[in-house]
Amino acid sequence: MAPPEPPARDENASRPGSGANGRVDTVLLAAPRGFCAGVEMAIKALAWMVRAFEPPVYCYHEIVHNQLVVERFERLGVVFVDDIAEVPPGRPIMLSAHG
Repeated sequence: MAPPEPPARDENASRPGSGANGRVDTVLLAAPRGFCAGVEMAIKALAWMVRAFEPPVYCYHEIVHNQLVVERFERLGVVFVDDIAEVPPGRPIMLSAHG
C-alpha cells in the first residue's frame, strides 16, 4: 500500500517575507554591501594601470560583471578586448577578475 499524498500547499506560504498574494513584502539588505575582495583587488589594479600608463590600457574581457564600473574605465581610456591578438605590441594588458 502506497503512503498517502501530502496535502497541497501554497508554494509561497512558508517563505519568509511572502505576503498572502505571493509577493515579497519584506526585503532585507545586508550591511555593509559591496564587491567581494577579488573584485576590489581587480578594480584597484586596473585603476593603478590607468594612472601608471598612457592610454589606452587594455583589459582582457570586462574587468567585472558590472556595467557602471566597465563604462567608468572605458571613459578613463581602458579598452576591453575579447582576444589578446587585438592588443597592439608593447601595450599594457590586464586580465579580468573572472579569467
